[in-house]
Amino acid sequence: MIDPKVHRLALEILRQHTSTFMTMLEAVKIARQLIRDQVTKEEVLSRFCKLSDQVMTEVFKCNIPADCFCSTCDTEALIFNFQFSEQIIRFIETAVGDRIREIKRTNSGEQP
Repeated sequence: MIDPKVHRLALEILRQHTSTFMTMLEAVKIARQLIRDQVTKEEVLSRFCKLSDQVMTEVFKCNIPADCFCSTCDTEALIFNFQFSEQIIRFIETAVGDRIREIKRTNSGEQP
């Protein structure tokens, strides 16, 4: 029995790929993989929260504020007193930007 969510997505995949020969079984496999790879909003917030905590702990040695912002924390206590340093966000943005530039250089064949 195919999950109705998988079935609907598989039908949509087939509809969008009419120019290629694809069986329903192939579409179901793709749909299952797409659904399996999805993360919820809560998972995204939780993972970014853990990432920011890691940066605060390992890079800034807990010397700057970085309150938890995911659903696993006691958010009621943080409503009026939430603190989060801009330095953490800038660090993550810079690290991601550096990695993207490195990938682009590698893909274009440039030497560092």
